[in-house]
Amino acid sequence: MKKKLSLEENQIVNLSHRDSRNFQNECKLLDDKKFVLKHMKESYLCLSKISTRLQRDKDVFIKHIQYKKIKSFDLPCDSFLNDQDILDNFFLYQKEHCLRYLMSCDDIKIHTKENITRAINLSRNILRLSISEKDIGKEIINSNKTLYDLCFIGVWSYWSPPWQRIELPDIYSKKTFKQLALHKSPDTAFAFMLNDEISEEEYAKIFVENFIFSKDYRNSYDYLNFHEYIHSNHICHRHFKQKFILARKAVVREILKKTKSLNFLINFLSKWKFFNTKDVHAFLRENLDLKNIPKNTIHNIYWKNRRLYDGKLSTECRFLANEFKSIDLYEGGYDTSPTISARKATLIAYDELGAWPTDYSIHKRSPKCLNYIRNLDSKIYSSKAFLKEFIYVLPSGNHNPRGASVYFDKVYAREVSDWLPDFIQKEVIKYLEKSMDLQFFKTIIRYQGIRYVRWRLWPDQGILDIGEQIYFKVSNALRTPEINRYFLQNNPNLLDKSFIYLDNHDVFIKAKFKRYFDSVIDDEFYLTILKKYGINCWQDLHFIPKRYLFDKNFVKKAVLISSKILKLAPHPIKSNKEIVKLAYLKAKSSFRYAADELKKDKIFLDDIFYKDPLAKFKNAHISIRTDRDILMPAFKKYPKDVIDYLSIRKILNLDMQLFNSDEKNQIYQWFIQKIDTDDIFLLARYKSFFFEEKQGLKK
Repeated sequence: MKKKLSLEENQIVNLSHRDSRNFQNECKLLDDKKFVLKHMKESYLCLSKISTRLQRDKDVFIKHIQYKKIKSFDLPCDSFLNDQDILDNFFLYQKEHCLRYLMSCDDIKIHTKENITRAINLSRNILRLSISEKDIGKEIINSNKTLYDLCFIGVWSYWSPPWQRIELPDIYSKKTFKQLALHKSPDTAFAFMLNDEISEEEYAKIFVENFIFSKDYRNSYDYLNFHEYIHSNHICHRHFKQKFILARKAVVREILKKTKSLNFLINFLSKWKFFNTKDVHAFLRENLDLKNIPKNTIHNIYWKNRRLYDGKLSTECRFLANEFKSIDLYEGGYDTSPTISARKATLIAYDELGAWPTDYSIHKRSPKCLNYIRNLDSKIYSSKAFLKEFIYVLPSGNHNPRGASVYFDKVYAREVSDWLPDFIQKEVIKYLEKSMDLQFFKTIIRYQGIRYVRWRLWPDQGILDIGEQIYFKVSNALRTPEINRYFLQNNPNLLDKSFIYLDNHDVFIKAKFKRYFDSVIDDEFYLTILKKYGINCWQDLHFIPKRYLFDKNFVKKAVLISSKILKLAPHPIKSNKEIVKLAYLKAKSSFRYAADELKKDKIFLDDIFYKDPLAKFKNAHISIRTDRDILMPAFKKYPKDVIDYLSIRKILNLDMQLFNSDEKNQIYQWFIQKIDTDDIFLLARYKSFFFEEKQGLKK
């Protein structure tokens, strides 16, 4: 079991959205090397949030490499360069950045053949062309020069600003390294293939190995823009037309050696238009054994790739056009499949009404669909695969009845409203009792639950549906603590003590099931509610009892979720140093709700505003803000900010003996700007206050 953090360690939990520039000055824990090394792997701690001193510590930086994903690569300190230990950690934990680190090193001793080879093998798209994409096609057509002369190994592109480029040793210009890098750079390999420096088969192997079946790049289908640019250029297109056809077939042939999954091929074609062409579809038909594909598989592909707005198929499925024509979606031996039967009911409703089931009442408005469902075998309509397609005909508070479509006639409306929802509900309950499928039960609870925003707008809508929820109709065996907790989280109106029931039935329901609800309501449950619904749990919705605002242990955890709780808390909570400090670490603005005695406590202010004298000055109580220990440290670092923050009366009450003549003159100039007056007598009077030895404004 994962060890729980102490309250002291929890001071920096959930603070990832804070301003990292000021964050490191606000907590002494972030200057503790032992603590940082121990917790660097946690999500709430990263290199930018610790103290500047620890950012320059090698051990801390290595921990950062091991546990954090580096997005923008900026070394915090030059002393980390030219270090083999750090490079070895990049090889192990930050493979995509190891070459960038190696190239940044200015010591030639670290640029060994072994290190360069290893970094290239762990990188992707590192062989770049020194000319723009629009010039590559013309260069290939008009020149017999090898592209190796135009290539460089680098982590920057042609368009990168000069200050992002790195001066490299001559060793990186060797052709052996460029050839190795070419096998890790599919984009550049495409240009080499067009220039006849590698064959289509070699290019296909590079392409498939690096982008299709590589663990790191399996889903990165949008990397190669060069294909699209060359393909859209008409001059280049005519010149390379035959090359394109051969390259496409070579890539698809290489993919078919790895997999013949239709879903994978359709997904691949949908991501890259360069390969979604007629010649590729014809090639797939010739090289796939489509006759032996099960009809259920074809049916699933059809359903997944149809377009909802017009029912047509996406272009990526063109190579399966004949197979789609061979399946009959309405008749045949498909009624033995629950999923296909449910889809067939939808298609019947679509044909009758001319709409896809984006309208949740489509099945209830189609007599043909209703008759089809009635005549199905019980094994079909009682299965989960069938029932999950019809969840949205169940009663729910999430939909606005006023937006529902009109039925064909009143007789049919009464028949459907009485039969279809009741039929689906009865079968759902039977399935749940038999299978004890809690995940499916949660799906139904989530659908039938009350979205509190809509509930606040239309309170009667959710209340009417409470008694109709399936939760109240199943056996006690299904009401596990997990389900009870999940139900209350999705029906928070039951927690509202001011909830007004429409009839005695709802009162009876709450009394009958009170023991199930009470058994799961604890501090952790209310913290979950707070995280989901925010401070409105007390202010407006009354989901959490107000007595929890007086519970110090609860508030200590709650302020890490929402620091605004301090605003609602009573005085004993606002004067608790631990709670106020946690709330401040969560949000600076929360300190204004702290008790006055804490704002007057210099020792507490020193602790919470660690190395930030200006924040200490601004957050101190007004009665001690001009105190020497509060005022002067802030004035020495931020003089203009301090004077701007003080009122005119407070400036005139300053002890000017604390300042030297230059500081007095500065304060006087800022003061004149602040009062904005041309009265020379008043200005002379103020000047005497600032510069005469006897202090105090003369009357």
